[in-house]
Amino acid sequence: MNWTTFTPNAYKTLSEIYLPSKRKSIDTQLHCAMGLVTEYSELANGWYSSVVDDINMAEEIGDMYWYLGILCNELKLDMEEMDEAKYEKKTPGTFVYRIGIISGMILDFYKKYCYYDKELDMDKLKDCLKDMFQSISNFCKERKYDMGEIRNKNIAKLKERYPDKFDKEKAVKRNLKKERNILES
Repeated sequence: MNWTTFTPNAYKTLSEIYLPSKRKSIDTQLHCAMGLVTEYSELANGWYSSVVDDINMAEEIGDMYWYLGILCNELKLDMEEMDEAKYEKKTPGTFVYRIGIISGMILDFYKKYCYYDKELDMDKLKDCLKDMFQSISNFCKERKYDMGEIRNKNIAKLKERYPDKFDKEKAVKRNLKKERNILES
């Protein structure tokens, strides 16, 4: 699935519960920055477990793509440009480590914006997002994951969970067996 198709589908499953912040777009961006950190923790937990579950790892990457697609769209960044990764030959663990660092850096931009009243440094944020895409892309190449397939399965999983749109009850009460079957197909 390409970014043009993926991003509108991702928005269909976005929560519409907002904080009393400066504006809706910042709430969405903050949601995405927090989501990148929490998905990273699941990715790292899976990577550093005794047995790596490739289905689960690809799911966590798909969830990170979901947050990245929406965040970059909110920032009006060109997804194709952001996703132009240069291949680096390193261990997948190196990329997992980098994804964690970059996730924290992205969240830090929003912490400073929301709580320190500091403007977002768009050039640095864009550089971090490019680094995130590059690290994810390289991790996928090292693990032989198909990134388009990951995005397809992510949207299919979310359509199963939220047939029409986001529902906070369905976010908690999920049919994990059905979702796993989608991811394994």
